[in-house]
Amino acid sequence: AGEDLRAAAGGGGDDENGCSSAGAAVSLGCCSPCCIGSFGEEEEEEEEESKLVISDQMIKKRLCELMSLVDIVQKLKTKGDAAFRDGKFHAAHGFYSKALDRILNVKNRHMRAVLLCNRAASCMSFHGYEEAIEDCSTALNIAPYYNKALLRRARSFVMLGKYQAALSDFHSYLKEIKENEKDESNPAAAAAATNAVHVQREIQQVYKKMQREKMAKMRESRSRSSRWSYKQHQSSPPPPPLCGG
Repeated sequence: AGEDLRAAAGGGGDDENGCSSAGAAVSLGCCSPCCIGSFGEEEEEEEEESKLVISDQMIKKRLCELMSLVDIVQKLKTKGDAAFRDGKFHAAHGFYSKALDRILNVKNRHMRAVLLCNRAASCMSFHGYEEAIEDCSTALNIAPYYNKALLRRARSFVMLGKYQAALSDFHSYLKEIKENEKDESNPAAAAAATNAVHVQREIQQVYKKMQREKMAKMRESRSRSSRWSYKQHQSSPPPPPLCGG
């Protein structure tokens, strides 16, 4: 019976110290290098599997959070768009601002650029041109390709009488449109070409405004000069009377 038990335990012969190798393995928890190495590898594999499971769970949780956040932001944007269409520009501004606050720590440049540009449009509608320029500039800093912000900033500059800055943005916009027209696969190319015609007209209007303001300043300068000459003439003493012969 004893021999059968030793065989079942994985060995039979005694070691050099007179101890059964099977008994030593059992009593010491299998301390041979082979057994220790195998057990250590199994522990490492289990730890790696555990880490993978935890990592997978964290990724799924983060994805769920992001999807939920995107849904909230999209709803706020939709409300902002609806308010803008209804002429409720301050309300639209509020919805876009809330959406931007939600994605403050989200690395989605395009989403932020769209919301900033939409908020700029609402600012322009209630004459908040300075804020519109700021929003458009921020949008262009994070998404330089988003030329809609470039166009709205140009129009805001026009309304503030900053014509040189407006012309710079208009020409930059047209340059980008021209580059997009070369890409025949771009579905927005045709619409961009049509929009370019409108922008060219806006540029001509800016030049006309600059010319009118220049002429107005010249007239004002001549008028001031005439008034000054008249005052000088009025304040000068009369000439002495002529003496008789």
